[in-house]
Amino acid sequence: MIVESRAADIIQETKKIQIRRKSASSRDQIDFAAAENLSENLSDQENLLKASRNLANAMAAKAKLLLRELKTVKAELTFAKERCDQLVEENKHLRESREKGDHTQDDDLGLYPEI
Repeated sequence: MIVESRAADIIQETKKIQIRRKSASSRDQIDFAAAENLSENLSDQENLLKASRNLANAMAAKAKLLLRELKTVKAELTFAKERCDQLVEENKHLRESREKGDHTQDDDLGLYPEI
């Protein structure tokens, strides 16, 4: 009986150890799955971060290009305004000359600025 009791105790202890190993193994699998999910989430976040950075760089480059174009248009507009003012002054001068009765062709040549 002592031998049978001892054998039963050993069998019972072996079962307990196996149960512990199974639960530890399943915990390890759960931990591995969680780590894998975390790794995938970090990878997704890194990809999103890279995509966001690339988009920001592209938008900055586009903004720089648009700013350059805006400066060019602004310079052209300034030139056009100056030229318009010159033409207004020239027209005014021609009208005044016509009203006074001066019809010299040489006056027309003197109004144009030298380039």
